[in-house]
This record gives sequence, structure tokens and C-alpha cells, in this order.
Amino acid sequence: MESRLLKVLALVVVFSLTLTSAFVATRTPTAVRRDVNRVVQMKIDGKESVHNALDDLKEQEAKDESNGPSFGQLTRRSLIISSLLAAGQFGIAQAYAPSGFKRIPTQFIAALGDPQANSGAGAQDWGLWTLDPGPRGVWLRDYPKLEAAGGAAPAGWRFDKQDWWLEEHGLIMEAPTFPLPEGRYLVTGGRQTTTALTVGPGGAWALEDPKAKLYDVTHLPCRSARYTPNEAGAAGSPAAARPRDFPVAPGAEMPAVPGCAKQDYAVLFVIGVPAEGAAK
Repeated sequence: MESRLLKVLALVVVFSLTLTSAFVATRTPTAVRRDVNRVVQMKIDGKESVHNALDDLKEQEAKDESNGPSFGQLTRRSLIISSLLAAGQFGIAQAYAPSGFKRIPTQFIAALGDPQANSGAGAQDWGLWTLDPGPRGVWLRDYPKLEAAGGAAPAGWRFDKQDWWLEEHGLIMEAPTFPLPEGRYLVTGGRQTTTALTVGPGGAWALEDPKAKLYDVTHLPCRSARYTPNEAGAAGSPAAARPRDFPVAPGAEMPAVPGCAKQDYAVLFVIGVPAEGAAK
């Protein structure tokens, strides 16, 4: 039954992406820049769908100016298509929860480790966002406003000059909560693999599917990095980041920022927890 459901959902996604490709081909550069941000941050959780997102984008299209096609425009179009593909695949991954798990609103794990490993140590250095940090972020261009507000972001979190985060579109993010609590999590990268992740004492972690690797449950379009300044002043702050380095391609490393040490983190989607209780 589950196999049949997945096949049906796969056909729906393919049809959706066919329509999406035709629609994206008509987008202007200004529209594409905005759409990349909106589509990648979209959640497929039963409340939204690829078609709903496209309907919304079409409404905005009528307001855009018309510009000639360019190499940059074509590149951004490909980013939108890959983002929608990931969103569609994520929708399939979320279509059901296996026995012993219950669905939850999507949470996000910031993970470190060998992408080809099925298990390992070090999960005490992993973090958890219980809310999507992207829409709660602050654009790099608005960093002066964030600084003037004493580090208080509009979404209610506080910016730490000595330990700050960026995501793939050039948004300053709130830090995840450390450490990731011990327990079991249903994780996916929004592609083909959905499996249980067990985090045990001492930072030990393991994926239940013996064929699954950390890479397989990493959501490639979501890029994140932690920056720690090694210089005082403007160098080592978001003011030193280069807006032209964004957006970051799926699977690529986050850009370096002058005056900072950088640590890239993989992002895993948590879509379920054991049925007897939620992750703390």
C-alpha cells in the first residue's frame, strides 16, 4: 500500500514539475531572485503544495518589470527548478510516517560528520532548530538595522557577534539549540531516503537503515554555516560578507567571510518522532 501511494505521489510531482518548468521559463530576473527565496523556504506539510506556491508566484509575476534574458537569469531559473524538485520529493517523504513514529511539524538538525558514514560519534556538537530559521532570519543588507537594534531580530531572537550563522540565501540566522537531545528522530533529506536517526549517550549516533548515509538524509538545498570572528570590528562580522556570494548552490560549501573561522553544517529534516512522545 505504501509503495503504491509513493508511486502515485511521484507521478503527481513529475506532472507538477513539468508545469513548473514551463512557468519558470517565462520568469524575469527580478522575479527569479525572489522566487528562489520563497520556494526553498516553502514547507510541504499538508497546508501548502507546489501548485499553491506557483499560483502565488503567478500573482506576483504580473507586478514584475520585463527584462531581457541573461545568463544569470537562466542560472536562477535552474535553481528554482531544483528547489521545486526538492520540495516535491520532500512532500513524498512526508506522505506517511512508518510504524512507531508520529508526524510533527518539520524541525531541522544541524549536523557534523562524514557524509558517507552510517553511524558515528560527535552528536553532542549537533544542534536543533524547532522552528524554520530561514523565514525568521535577517538579510545581510539589513545587518546595520540588526546592529542598531542591539542584536534583537524582528522574529524575537538575538544576534551574537561572537557566534553567528548564515544560510544559503544570505540570511543571518538564529543559532540552533545545542546539544541535540538524545532520542530517536525520523529524518530525511527530501530525496529518496527517510529513516530513523538514533542519538545516544556520549554523542553516539546511527541511522537505522544500514544502507543510508548521512549524505542521504542531508537536504542539499539548505546550506548553513557557523561563523566565529577572529578579528574585532567590521572584519569578522556580517558586514564583511559578500552578497554576490549568494545564493549558494545545493550541496556547495558556504562562502568564507573575511575575519572569521567557518564551520559548515549539514541540515537534516526531522519529520517525525516516536509515537509515545515528542523530541524535547
